[in-house]
Amino acid sequence: MTSTLSTFVPVLDGTNYQQWSAQMKSYLMAQGQWAVIKSSRPTPSSITTQGEGEEAEDITVTDMKDVLEFDEKNSKALGNIRLCLHHTIAYQWNDEESAATLWDALSEKYGKPGLPKAFLEFKGTMETNIPNNSNPSQALDKLLTHFIRLKEIGFKLPKNVQVMMLLAKAPPTMEVVTQALCQKAEILNKETASPNMVITVMLQSWETHS
Repeated sequence: MTSTLSTFVPVLDGTNYQQWSAQMKSYLMAQGQWAVIKSSRPTPSSITTQGEGEEAEDITVTDMKDVLEFDEKNSKALGNIRLCLHHTIAYQWNDEESAATLWDALSEKYGKPGLPKAFLEFKGTMETNIPNNSNPSQALDKLLTHFIRLKEIGFKLPKNVQVMMLLAKAPPTMEVVTQALCQKAEILNKETASPNMVITVMLQSWETHS
C-alpha cells in the first residue's frame, strides 16, 4: 500500500501543494477515505420506546457502528497524508488526530501561493510551444494545466484570452486552421470562447496533416 501511495502521490515539501493536493485527493477517493475529509465525525442515535401505556418512556440508543467505521477511515486517511509529508512539515502536526483538520491546516499554510508562484505558472504558459512537425497533444495538455493552476491560485485567465494564446502558439502547419478560427466571431467572444474547441480543431488538423 505504501509503495502504491508513493507511486501516485509526491511528498509535500511546501512548494508543490497544488500538485500534491490534487494527487492526494484522488488517492484518498480511490481508497474510499475522502469522505472523512469532507464530513464531520458522526454521532448516530435512535429513539426507542420502552414499556407500555403511561409507563412507556423514550430512551436513546447510540449505534457505534458508523462511529467506528468513520474512526477507522480517519486513521487510514491521516496515515496516508502523513506518509506524503516532508519530515519538517509532518513534525509540526505530530499530535493531530483528525485527517480533516490536518488537510485544512495544510491548505491554509501552503495552498495560497503568492505572486511568484503565479508568475512561474504564467511564464511556463508563455514558454510552452506547440511543435510544428510532431504530435501537439503533450504541449496542449501542458498549456491547459497551466491555465487550470493559474485559476486555482487566483489568477484566472479569461477563456477568450486562453483562446488567443492558443491561436498565437499555433505552428505554421496549422496556419489555415488558425485563420479559419479567427474569422469566427464567437471564438473570441468572452461568453462563447472555448479553449477545448480550439484544441480539438488543432488535434484534428495534426491528424489530417500527419
